[in-house]
Amino acid sequence: MQSDTLPVMAEASHGKQVFSCGGKLKRRIEEARKGKPETMASSNTEAVDRISNLPLPIIHHLMSFLPTKDATRTSSLSKRWRSIFYSFPILDFDHFLFECSFSRSMPYVQIREKFLNYLYDSIMLRLDQENNIQKFRFQTNDHDPEFDPLIELSINFSVKRNVQELNISISQSPDQYFTVPQSLYNARSITVLKLTGSKLNLSDLLSGCPQIEHLSLQYCDGLKNIKVSSQKLKTLELVCCQGLVFLEIEAINLESFIYNGDIKPSEVKLTACRFLKTLSMQHCKITENWLEDHISKLLLLENLALIGCITLRKVKIFHKQLRKFHFVACGRVAEVQIDTPMLVSFMYRGHVTFFRSFNSSGLLKATLTLAEGDGTDDWFVNLWEILKFFGHCKVLKLVYISHKDTMFPKDVKDRLLPPLYDLKQLEIEVVKSSVLNYTELVDTSLWLSPLLEMLQITSSEEVKSVKFQYEKIDDDDQEPYCCEKHPIQCWHNHLKKVTMENFDGIDDQKEKLLKYFSENAKLLESVEEVSKPFKVSRRVSSTKINKCGPSMLF
Repeated sequence: MQSDTLPVMAEASHGKQVFSCGGKLKRRIEEARKGKPETMASSNTEAVDRISNLPLPIIHHLMSFLPTKDATRTSSLSKRWRSIFYSFPILDFDHFLFECSFSRSMPYVQIREKFLNYLYDSIMLRLDQENNIQKFRFQTNDHDPEFDPLIELSINFSVKRNVQELNISISQSPDQYFTVPQSLYNARSITVLKLTGSKLNLSDLLSGCPQIEHLSLQYCDGLKNIKVSSQKLKTLELVCCQGLVFLEIEAINLESFIYNGDIKPSEVKLTACRFLKTLSMQHCKITENWLEDHISKLLLLENLALIGCITLRKVKIFHKQLRKFHFVACGRVAEVQIDTPMLVSFMYRGHVTFFRSFNSSGLLKATLTLAEGDGTDDWFVNLWEILKFFGHCKVLKLVYISHKDTMFPKDVKDRLLPPLYDLKQLEIEVVKSSVLNYTELVDTSLWLSPLLEMLQITSSEEVKSVKFQYEKIDDDDQEPYCCEKHPIQCWHNHLKKVTMENFDGIDDQKEKLLKYFSENAKLLESVEEVSKPFKVSRRVSSTKINKCGPSMLF
């Protein structure tokens, strides 16, 4: 293959930092070839290509930071660099990114042929070498049976060269999977294996590849009733694997297990996984008894996710080490009990359900995404029952479908105490596009948390925030309460300063907010925007707040 006809290969997944490194390396090499090194003692000094004289392992290490297309281009610099490139232990073939490097006017069939030729030539030019392969990656979004022999050749070559990391990703077509070659069942050097769109026997694979530490199978076939047994396995990911009915995992060193059963939930059993720290179960056939039995044995568990587990009716989580818990779209759960004193992150998405108890750390950042309500008082009372467990949070975020779900009815507020009395930072997001009534939102938020310090409101428009500063509240303060029905200290009697951000362009709503604060905050001194302060002058008044508070002029 002529170097000037080499197609531009796709970029590797090493991150953005490679661009500056790659550009400098390429420039130095080209200048050295032209006799113009970056620094010269005199005009008579000969150019020195210092990089080419480095030991081969160091050059390969430097090349590993280059995008694949730049690493490929080094083969055209000289015979020395051509040899260096074809001994490079990282091979990356991405059909989609390869296609993007050609003109759109070129027929797709022709581009695909070039890609196959490039893959074939790259393997053939390395057959005579005995260098080991560190990483081999092949990805295509177009599964064609014509690819299979070449993919099999590539895998056989990689296994023979003691590949350590193998990634074969093939877009799966209905009832069409790539069948992994027999050589892969005896790849004893592999430590990282990622397969997408393949058909395989998992039990035989693990027994023949005893060094695998990280295994990912996505959209694979051939898995039905299997037992995963491994002493080395540390991470296991199974996503949308066709036909899987029952899975038992016996891996003493397993640290992370991610499972997604797609639309057909499977039964999963974990045994001897005492070092497990991360567990994610999505569309899995689990029950209340399954949770209690497994979670209690996973003493080191820190991250737990239950997503779309529709067979769950009750959730009881009692764990001393758990730090993150995502509880999403388990629509049939009727009761929740959580006792996790180390929990710092909690995410819930679903209907307003019954929380019997909830215990976590004071550093908790919680997000509650609620299904659309029916507008009845009962719905808001049930929401109040949930919110009362989150007053101790460091940050609470409430995500509503529509604006109406944020507005607690007056009669509900009159008969219930604020559920988030100790909360200092509240974030509210409204998903559906609508014109929000910010005065109502602020009013409801200050009822939910009467001494709120930071309120953030997010909609389809933008993020707006309101900050509140209070006078020092003395525990022995004899100041009358704001309302006889609710004998608590709140913002009406203690708010001194309000700062609003990003309220430009909605002057009518801004004026309503200013009026709201002036009429309901007894000690208010100023309301400020980031760019425009408003000073407050007060009329002398002894009228109680909440019914007819003192008037304020700006």
